[in-house]
Amino acid sequence: MASGTISGTSDASNNAFIGNEQLIGTAAETIFLGDIGSTPVFLFVRNMDTTNYVEVDNDSGMANFPQKILPGKGVFLFPQAVPIYAKANTASCRVWVVAA
Repeated sequence: MASGTISGTSDASNNAFIGNEQLIGTAAETIFLGDIGSTPVFLFVRNMDTTNYVEVDNDSGMANFPQKILPGKGVFLFPQAVPIYAKANTASCRVWVVAA
């Protein structure tokens, strides 16, 4: 087991902010970013499913650098490009997306 804390700041003052629940299917789909309108400064995705994992990548084929989000876990990213795709493993999963 590993644990720890980390802190930092990102200037997202020029971006809109979104907190959104989204249903992700088993085919890659774009993560909804609302009115952000550009590449977000940060992106947090939490898998709300209790059984299946979700993958997140900037490639719809999940071939660049997919992040596997296990059930109940989340990932904090600093994306370099949009769109950002998500894909559920076996069955559709709800995710919580926070971005700015």
